[in-house]
Amino acid sequence: MKRGIKICLALAGTLFALGLTLNLVGTAMGGRRESNRYFEDRWEEISYDREWGPILVGSDGIHIGGENGIHVDSGGVSIGGDSGIHVGHGDAGEKQVLESGKLEGITSVEVDVDCGDLRLQKGEEFAVSLGWNLRNYTMRYWVEDGVLKVEDESWGGGKWGDNFNVECKMILTVPAEWALDVLRLSTEFGDIEVDVDITAGEVDLSTSMGDVVCRSLQARDLEAKSDMGDVVIHLPGEQEEYTWDLETSMGTLTVDGQTQNSGMGDITALGGDGPNYVEAEAAMGDIQIHFSK
Repeated sequence: MKRGIKICLALAGTLFALGLTLNLVGTAMGGRRESNRYFEDRWEEISYDREWGPILVGSDGIHIGGENGIHVDSGGVSIGGDSGIHVGHGDAGEKQVLESGKLEGITSVEVDVDCGDLRLQKGEEFAVSLGWNLRNYTMRYWVEDGVLKVEDESWGGGKWGDNFNVECKMILTVPAEWALDVLRLSTEFGDIEVDVDITAGEVDLSTSMGDVVCRSLQARDLEAKSDMGDVVIHLPGEQEEYTWDLETSMGTLTVDGQTQNSGMGDITALGGDGPNYVEAEAAMGDIQIHFSK
């Protein structure tokens, strides 16, 4: 999905939920006529903030994921706080691609970027490919004591084109049945997709705005989170092998095709007593977990 579409959907969803809630409360209290008169007389004096879990709608714009998350206002989108990226309207840069070639001896993966789709997929060899078209922005990787690390850096403000056609992504190929000690994938603005038959001890998948989809990954401890987006996890094995803890503030919780809970507020679903732990959280989005057997 293009970045501009994600931003529009995010703003529409946030404002719709906020407006609906306030409208219902006001109507139930019989205050619609009085509130209309109040706001007409005092509109210029009002400055307000409204908070929806980690999503804050205020007079200075919309904040998602705290001070180091995403801030949207009339000037553009800021990702990652003061030290992160500010993306405004302008000309996109030339597309840059960085390929690692074959990597040996990788025991863990740690990815932490402000902007980018992150994808883990099956390949003949362990390798990483980075691509982006933001100006004043770069992505880099290095290997340290068997740990593959990926980060990004920006300076002077990034720029995107007339169609908000930002393209920042990481593709990591991993041979089937590879074993990792730790897998951490974090992006402030982008989707995360893991689609490979490997094992890992500790897994942490996190995005502030985007979907998280995980398939075939066998993990002892798996955490997946999206502040604004869906979380879908396809687990190998049977339900008896897992313990799960699911939570959303607005959405539906589904376990193996069966809806456990839905609505708005603090919605949770707990279950299982198996040795493998799964925790999934979405502030505004649906959560699904499925089992292969």
